[in-house]
Amino acid sequence: MTLIERAALPGIGVRFSLTTSDGRRLAIVCHHSGRRDLVVYPSPEAETATGSVSLTSHQAHDVAELLYTHAAAGTGRCCCQA
Repeated sequence: MTLIERAALPGIGVRFSLTTSDGRRLAIVCHHSGRRDLVVYPSPEAETATGSVSLTSHQAHDVAELLYTHAAAGTGRCCCQA
């Protein structure tokens, strides 16, 4: 099971972060407004991000559904594979 850390960001929302299998850190910042920021760091200890993308609450829901639906199907295959 993946360890997901949770940190309150006063006045902003909540940040969830995890270390990926290739040793990078992925953070999801959930803003009070509903916006979601996906932020990538080169290592778990890094303080400067290498990239980020902001999603509306609707976009975040759609991406989550894509990830969950294919994982829940239990095929073990990427959604890109036929």
